[in-house]
Formats: sequence, structure tokens, C-alpha cells
Amino acid sequence: MNIEFAGQSVLVAGAARGIGRGIVEAFAARGASVFAGDRLRDEMAGLPAHQTQLDLLDKAQVRAWIAESAAASGHSPDVLVYVAGGVLGQSATPLEDVDEAAWRAVLDVNLTGAFLAAQAVTPGMKQAGRGRIVFIASAPPSPASRPMPRPRLARSGWPASSARNSGRSESRSTRSRRASSAPVPITSGNGSPIPRSGRTA
Repeated sequence: MNIEFAGQSVLVAGAARGIGRGIVEAFAARGASVFAGDRLRDEMAGLPAHQTQLDLLDKAQVRAWIAESAAASGHSPDVLVYVAGGVLGQSATPLEDVDEAAWRAVLDVNLTGAFLAAQAVTPGMKQAGRGRIVFIASAPPSPASRPMPRPRLARSGWPASSARNSGRSESRSTRSRRASSAPVPITSGNGSPIPRSGRTA
């Protein structure tokens, strides 16, 4: 399948390393105008993207980054990919030895940053009547790990919870038939609709 993104703007939060860097390169190779955001400015060097150093926990900086991307592309972002996060060096620390400050730092970069980015980008997507928000997470392998029955893209589970609370449960084929005769919806990474009115139907 050859999917092109010419004319579309894509924001990637957490773009300097690893998966985030690969996502930037993949979207750029398919014609997207990519806006890379990360606190590690030097490590974004060489990326085929507009590069912005920012603190994803600073609401004002996040909103300014999104506004600058809209001004540069001439329209609101088409896609936001939030791949920032991690365990901040705590993966080998026994649970009983993790202090509260370290725990809160992990929660902030993984959840608060994702919330602030999604909150800032959603109004423009609603106004445009289109958009995608993708949250990417991973779990370290362990002997106790069990295969997940379905992909889990939401770090905190709140987009999935929103879908459950909406009372809607659709198969992919049903959703595709409905979408063929309806405006393109704004969805989170797991396909959950983002209500245009700010409330869940």
C-alpha cells in the first residue's frame, strides 16, 4: 500500500530519537510537511522537518508550537503523533524503591504532555472537520508479559474510555460504510471519535 501525505501537516512530539525520529522521516518521505518537537534540539539535527525545541509540559510552549505550524502550513495540523515519554531510567528500579518525585515525572511526560498536546491541537481539527491524533506507547518485555488482544495506542487509556462511555461499538466494516457517506471524523489513535461539540453523544 502506497499512502501519500502531500499537502498535509504532521506534528511529531518526541521526535529526536528512536521511534519518533523514524516517524518524522517516514512522513516526510511520503510528502508531509513535518513539524518536529522535542527538548533535545541538537539531536533533531538532520531531520527532514521544521524543528522546534520545546518542553511538552509547558502549555504555552505547546500551543505556540502548534500555532507556528499552522501559520507555516497555512492550515491546522492534519496529524499529531505523540511519542514522547518513557520510564526515565526507572525500568530496573524495584517498585518499592521508586520515589514519588520519579513517579510523578514519569506520569507527567507520558500523560500530562499527551493531554496538553491533544488539548491544544483539537480545536483546529474540529474547525477544519478533519484530523488524527495518535498516541504511541510500549511496554518492556518480561517473562510475565502476555500478548495483548488488540493494539493499545493510548498511554493512559482515556481515549478508549471515551469510546466506551459514548455507548458506541462498531466493527471496522460498519465504520467504513458509515464514513463513506459522512464527513471525515476527527479521531484519536485507537479510532475513538473526538466529539465536535465537546461532549460525548
